[in-house]
Amino acid sequence: MAKVKLLIRANSINKNTPVLIYARIWIGTEFDQTTRTQFLIHPEHWSQNKQCARQKSDLKNKDQFNANLLKLKRHIEDSFNNISDRANLDKHWLKRVVENFHNPTKSDNLPDLPSFIEKFIIDCQATKSILTIKSYKSTLVRLNEFSSFWDRKLQFKNIDLDFHRSFLEFCSNEKNMQDTTIGKHIKNIKLFVSEAKESGIVVNEAYKSKRFYKPLNEAQTIYLTDYEIESIFKLDLASNPTMEKTRDLFILGCATGLRFSDLSGINEENIKDDILEITPVKTEKKIFVPLSAMAMQIIHKYDHVLPKPISNQNFNILLKDIGKLALIKTLIPVFKKVGKLRTDSAIPKYKMITSHTARRSFATNCYMDRIPSYEIMKMTGHKTEAAFLKYIRITQEQAAKKLSKHPRFSGKKNNLKII
Repeated sequence: MAKVKLLIRANSINKNTPVLIYARIWIGTEFDQTTRTQFLIHPEHWSQNKQCARQKSDLKNKDQFNANLLKLKRHIEDSFNNISDRANLDKHWLKRVVENFHNPTKSDNLPDLPSFIEKFIIDCQATKSILTIKSYKSTLVRLNEFSSFWDRKLQFKNIDLDFHRSFLEFCSNEKNMQDTTIGKHIKNIKLFVSEAKESGIVVNEAYKSKRFYKPLNEAQTIYLTDYEIESIFKLDLASNPTMEKTRDLFILGCATGLRFSDLSGINEENIKDDILEITPVKTEKKIFVPLSAMAMQIIHKYDHVLPKPISNQNFNILLKDIGKLALIKTLIPVFKKVGKLRTDSAIPKYKMITSHTARRSFATNCYMDRIPSYEIMKMTGHKTEAAFLKYIRITQEQAAKKLSKHPRFSGKKNNLKII
């Protein structure tokens, strides 16, 4: 159990002027913090044993003074006991708790989580991508829905493990969300609380706990092989211009690894010696991608002025029709997990094609062609290999076949012979 003590510094005991009273909280050697309070007292009036003004002292308003000290101790104890995960408390925790005690009005006027998010979104409009802002807004909508369902305001002090459990249940049971979607909301919530703490708001430290987790079910996505991409490329879609333009933009994505939001940004000015030089909307960091014959054929087809894509939703609908025409019908095992309920099935591969399949196909096919990961990352813009490898959609069997060509497994290394 935590112990709380009020004290004055040893080097202040003999002073003839009022000195600061300090607060300390500790649990053995596991946790120990000390910070100054705003209370002042002359050393001769202080009882170090009783941690208050001496009963026989002539301190003015002595009883009220001691009552306030007792309130401070209880405030510290209550604040500590309300924390679900104490392992991740930072070194300034006690300081914030004491400041909150002395400035309750300031604390009461702090925004709740949804209000903070609204301002945060406005403040980061210029520094975050459109897709990131959209994700933040989506999480804000879900939090407001949950607040109404939970029938309480989402104050930062209440963003604890109980909130986490209830929010997961709400998203799963009431909104029928899949774990991957819920995980994105939890990721955003942890970011919002962290940003609030950085701005000086006292928050519940539970968001740092390992139990404040985001559900992790690997996204069920696919990639198209070079053969399947070529099958789509060879389709005669002249009778349907919208479908043809959609197909061409998708193939260009398969050949460059560009996101849907960047496809129409290609023009004659950013192509030099068959190398595409472009700054993606999401990362705003320039990348260079060599253009294949297939990519150049599409670019020349539109005289370097690519058509504007239709909405992402309609784009994805047409892609499934195109995939069906290209006979991409291999059955893919899939599952749907909502809460603890899992349903397994299999669907034709063309039904899983989306605009993002192009980018995954580019990365995976480059990887299967044994292009080093760091070189592919330079083209896709991934910052870490861990993030990049999540894009690689190959089975264990495919990985083994790829490794079988390595000199260590192919027998070409050292040319060893059995005697």
